Amino acid sequence: MEKYVDEIYLGDLKRYENWKREMGILKTFWCGLEERLKLIGVVEDNKIIGVARILKIYDKWRRYSVNVRGDIQDIYLSKIRLNVLKYLLEKSIEIFRSCGLDIYTISEWKKPYWRLLRRLGYSPYARSIIVGWNTSTNISLKGNRNVEIRYASKNDLRDLRSIQRNSWRYFIPPDFDREDVLMTRPIIFPFI
Repeated sequence: MEKYVDEIYLGDLKRYENWKREMGILKTFWCGLEERLKLIGVVEDNKIIGVARILKIYDKWRRYSVNVRGDIQDIYLSKIRLNVLKYLLEKSIEIFRSCGLDIYTISEWKKPYWRLLRRLGYSPYARSIIVGWNTSTNISLKGNRNVEIRYASKNDLRDLRSIQRNSWRYFIPPDFDREDVLMTRPIIFPFI
């Protein structure tokens, strides 16, 4: 995993897991309360050729008819090989069963693995898109003078519920003590 680098995972598993835990305050479905059950791997010729994180997910929104489920995340293969992925999944399922978890999911956003997962009978789903920027530098964007941006409050819950349900089909109320929620609206100029 140290050799796999993307915008989120920078080769340091502990730092990545701490980042996900902190992101959990946003209450997103892909980044909530989780417990690592195992980090499993496949070794061939004394080299690790595949790994996956095996998690217990505490799903407060009950999207899968249970509050607790298993989840296989962060699969990394040194080469795209069906037999290695199949072995990782079989071992993951054994771990879930030993913990009494009958329902499990696979969270995988790396497209090369989707074809393999489909060949094994799974339908992978992508996690949310994350947009970020370096806050230590100026952002070279110009503001839109025709739009007002303001902080949302508890008085805006009805509008926030409508916005989120229209895009995600469910609503998770924000924690205004820990989150800054922004709302926009167009500024209407009277005709002169």
